[in-house]
Amino acid sequence: MKKIQLLFAFLMVSIASQAQFNLNLLGHLPYPSNTCAGVWHYVDSLGNEYALVGVDDRVAIVDVTTPATLTEVFSVPALTGQSSL
Repeated sequence: MKKIQLLFAFLMVSIASQAQFNLNLLGHLPYPSNTCAGVWHYVDSLGNEYALVGVDDRVAIVDVTTPATLTEVFSVPALTGQSSL
């Protein structure tokens, strides 16, 4: 009985994990010589979507409303004289 339950649990986990592979890459904005620390999502009052990207020398604000044409609309430079983590 335990073998049947284990087989059933394995089957359910494998079916659930297959759903995670249904992803499509719609856009890509490279940061060739930089290290990125994190990405946050923001939607303004007009419904435009932005990604706030933590880059090693700045915070980049990227318009992702149309994923095929990603555009960095603004960046905030890092503070000078501060040690990086």
